[in-house]
Amino acid sequence: MATNPVDVPPVQQRWWKRLAVISFFSGAGFAVTLAVIIGAWGWYSSRPTPQKPWDNRSLTAAFDDIRVEGEQNHLVFFYTVENHTDTDYKLDDASALEVHTTAKLALSDSYSLFRKNPGIRLPVFIPARKRALFLLDTTYPYPTAEDHNAALEQRKEFREAVKKYVKSEMPNLDGFSLFDESSRYEIDFPPGWKSEKESQNKTDN
Repeated sequence: MATNPVDVPPVQQRWWKRLAVISFFSGAGFAVTLAVIIGAWGWYSSRPTPQKPWDNRSLTAAFDDIRVEGEQNHLVFFYTVENHTDTDYKLDDASALEVHTTAKLALSDSYSLFRKNPGIRLPVFIPARKRALFLLDTTYPYPTAEDHNAALEQRKEFREAVKKYVKSEMPNLDGFSLFDESSRYEIDFPPGWKSEKESQNKTDN
């Protein structure tokens, strides 16, 4: 009986079947692996990105003075802010800023007057590796206005009296803090008027 030329020997048939099964499961395994990788990447890329922590070292503040300004004799806190970075720091818009009053414990009625946080005197420009004045305006009034025509010594005495007034009338006021959301900078303004050592050689601006 003649052999059909298209017939495949049984051994060869088994080999082809085995190869087909291996290829199928190999392809299925690759597809599953690819699906897992894609799913993991999708989960990782969609998860919330942690916020950059606040940086309170790039810009540091030192207390300078407290002045009385305006028709309502409002207290204005003067600070010197140092820029420790290699980039200029500019503020033209306060929309991304939060300025908060810092208190040890709000036991004094006078602290309630600071619940409206101070404003910033704009614009602010602090060159890289330089210092600049930084003014915080409050709505808290001082009993009397400063006489700008008085002698220098009298004006120094007046400003020392203003510091003593803030220290005695607002004992829980412990400075201010600024948070710049755009740069994630935090500037802490210390209560320098509480220091026993006050500068004795302030000059007029």
